[in-house]
Amino acid sequence: MYPYEIERNIMVVKMITPQAQEIYKLRHQIVEPAKGDIRENQGLRAFLARGLQGAKTELNLACAARNLRKIWICLKKKENEGDKVKIHDQIHFPSSSSVIIYQFCLK
Repeated sequence: MYPYEIERNIMVVKMITPQAQEIYKLRHQIVEPAKGDIRENQGLRAFLARGLQGAKTELNLACAARNLRKIWICLKKKENEGDKVKIHDQIHFPSSSSVIIYQFCLK
């Protein structure tokens, strides 16, 4: 048995339905821009730290920096518009086993 074979098989079964395929397409709008921003704009193309824990820590720092930058930009935008600032959506939070990237927005 290969590593994570059970999880892969579960995902294959889930992806059979058209509804699941539509939801999975949203990944391109939510996850990919964040990964691209970290890679291209922040310059994180390779990890400098050694080991899995070091790489996770480095990615956590990059995610935190991206969140802070997005929050700062949104707050400045709202401040210039004279609106009250209300944070309501999900921010980019890495978990212990994998990174889950959410789009952050202010309305």
